Amino acid sequence: MLFLLPTGILGTNYNYIGKTVVFETLFNSALAVIVYNYVKRMMNSETLKREWKF
Repeated sequence: MLFLLPTGILGTNYNYIGKTVVFETLFNSALAVIVYNYVKRMMNSETLKREWKF
């Protein structure tokens, strides 16, 4: 996307692209924290810590 902006291929609506990039960055950061905490809690559960008997 960074290479397409200067050439004008993406159009001239830079304001929309800027808002989208900022929103997606914040959304992905918040989602990563939530998913990380969920996976961490799941991996530390007693069910997964028990040894598996095949």
